Amino acid sequence: MVVPPLPVEIIEHIIKQSLPPLRFDTFKERYELLRTFALVDSRWRVLAQRELGKHLMVTRAGQKELEETLNHRENFGRQAQSVWATADGLVATASDKPKIMALVEEVLDRSELRHLTMSCINLNGDMELFEQGRSLRSCTLHYSDFTFDWTAPTIQHLKSLYLVDSYFYDGDGEWLSFLNPTSDPSLRRLQLLRTNIINTFNESRSDPRDRGGIIHSILAVAARLEVLSICEADHPSIANSLSAGDWLTFSKLRNLTLSTAGDLSKQHSWLQTLEHLPPNLESVTIHVLNAAELDVLYHDIEQAVQRWGKKKWQLLIKLLNPTVYLDQTDPKEEALEPRSSLLRTATERGLKMEISSSEATYVDWQTFFDDW
Repeated sequence: MVVPPLPVEIIEHIIKQSLPPLRFDTFKERYELLRTFALVDSRWRVLAQRELGKHLMVTRAGQKELEETLNHRENFGRQAQSVWATADGLVATASDKPKIMALVEEVLDRSELRHLTMSCINLNGDMELFEQGRSLRSCTLHYSDFTFDWTAPTIQHLKSLYLVDSYFYDGDGEWLSFLNPTSDPSLRRLQLLRTNIINTFNESRSDPRDRGGIIHSILAVAARLEVLSICEADHPSIANSLSAGDWLTFSKLRNLTLSTAGDLSKQHSWLQTLEHLPPNLESVTIHVLNAAELDVLYHDIEQAVQRWGKKKWQLLIKLLNPTVYLDQTDPKEEALEPRSSLLRTATERGLKMEISSSEATYVDWQTFFDDW
């Protein structure tokens, strides 16, 4: 009896489901798996090679090989959907532009790229990258610096932007030159993550609201955002800089993720300035950086919930430290009553509420927002 071959659709599904998520550290594993699939037969080989060409990684170690491939194969990169580029800490000057940038621009020129991730890349006022990236739907910039002197070109289809420790190298740039409604007319998701590596987003200024600060850019695109995440490792200075009036401009926001740190009663907290929730909000996620004073945190959250009124939305509280017990065996007995009171208030107001621990770490910025 001859067993009929599997349909192409099923083979594609098997291949995609077998591959690990796209990360800088999973490209090698993906390559080995696809090479194994290519050995099955000619149909598997074609599909494996097609999948291999969809996602490209550009590194210092592999830039020479990629450069040779691009030079000798005209069609290489035309089917690329995403590029992941990292200079591994290489800092370039205007006279020493890394070849990595040139390779990224070459792929952008050949393909209708949907996603771009760049790590440790000095953009150095380079607008050509964004001129060629007009097909981008999402972009992640990690530890990348800007020195733009003019407004970035319009990236018409960009819907998602994830900034991790991005900053202005010379301290003179303005975020509005990069993040604004004209350059990003379709932006719906904005995620900002600041780790303890450097005082990013605003490295030369103490106040995010100063001229050129990122607050002005956030407010400029606020009316179109549906998802906003702002998490800062030591102190939520950006979120705390937003006034009650500022929060009202996020009229279409559906999902909001913010972080807290320390005793909220000792700081100007976004929990106090966020007086009214956006009308379309579906969920609020609170990322707890320091669980040492949970009693104060639960009390302040309960007060905020009482202000926000009765609406159908979800409240998620995630404790970064997974060793904190979340049941009645919690050694922090002083937090049990405020926690119970918060849960009662949430229930009375019809909220779907969840308190849990999170394995997310600032070191692994690529997966930080995965379970949010």
